[in-house]
Amino acid sequence: MQRWQGKVALVTGASAGIGRAIAERLAREGLKVAALARRQDRLDALRDALPPERREDFLPLCADLRQEDQILAAFAAVRERWGGVDVLVNNAGLGRKSPLATGSTDDWREMLEVNVLARHSVTALL
Repeated sequence: MQRWQGKVALVTGASAGIGRAIAERLAREGLKVAALARRQDRLDALRDALPPERREDFLPLCADLRQEDQILAAFAAVRERWGGVDVLVNNAGLGRKSPLATGSTDDWREMLEVNVLARHSVTALL
């Protein structure tokens, strides 16, 4: 991990589960971390759980990845603060128990927006 110290990582889905664990570990290992998620309070709690010397290099960014303008604003904030992104952990995703043939169109639209379109938009900005 030494070769990544000081590099910038952007982690989507960073407020819970695997995304939170990855964002926390990268921050503790010395990377600058931009953590994206929909719940600002959870991102702030993650930042506050870090050792004080790592908090300055942790940027909690509230963003709904279904909203392209929010993705663009998050990347602009990272560029302004650190110049760009070196590592992308495109972790955000969701699933609904909704059968394709009989399930809710809204459920499928949401899954496609987060799991496919948002991943494309985030990756395209690198």
